Amino acid sequence: MGNCKDCEFCFKNKDSYICADAFYGQNITESIESEKECYSESFDSFYKRIKSDEIIYPKNTRLKSFKIHKSKRIYIYDLNKKIISLKFKYAIEMFKDVDVIRNLGFDDYQVKCFFDEELMKGSNYLVIKDPK
Repeated sequence: MGNCKDCEFCFKNKDSYICADAFYGQNITESIESEKECYSESFDSFYKRIKSDEIIYPKNTRLKSFKIHKSKRIYIYDLNKKIISLKFKYAIEMFKDVDVIRNLGFDDYQVKCFFDEELMKGSNYLVIKDPK
């Protein structure tokens, strides 16, 4: 359920709005603020909702206190928004003394540190895989 105006199938046509989904081709200008079951969330709405779902943790919160399966892949963001993708079991080891600041939605966690530039090799994203 959601508002027509936020639906990915709602399009502005001059001075009206047209539906490209359940009410295909119909002028939905009168009901643009209405919630409908056919609602399909647009990326902008999704991003706004995720940002509002952000969880801020108290000081001294560590990854080891989270109940996440050790084989689950998570994404750790530093204070510069650089990202390391790794399994939870490695994250617990690597970031055992680092505060978790917030959950940014899904499996994304921001920690109170800066990743080493040498480790990141000039990139903003690093994937740590299982050893073979």
